[in-house]
Amino acid sequence: MALMTFKELVKKTVPDFIGRLGETATYNSDAGGPYEVKIIFSVAYETVNVYSGEVESAAPHAIMATVDTDGIKHGATITIDEQIYYIRGIQPDGQGFTTLILSKD
Repeated sequence: MALMTFKELVKKTVPDFIGRLGETATYNSDAGGPYEVKIIFSVAYETVNVYSGEVESAAPHAIMATVDTDGIKHGATITIDEQIYYIRGIQPDGQGFTTLILSKD
């Protein structure tokens, strides 16, 4: 029996990890939603320095298992703790996780 590579092991365990430790959100799709998804939500601190015009901001994002992102589209909404966010970016990492870049407008 051959050993799994680290990448194979991570891809196999990510859905279970997020399923157990993540929180439930509602994905709102024009094509057949809404439906529940499991995510890890964070509002990270972000600094933008446009030639010394530094701007500080919050950058909300949700991490999902890549296998659960079928049908997720830019511009759709996801409701987390009764707050509606628009999906502005979808960033798979190649290791089994996908980060959804979110905004309130």
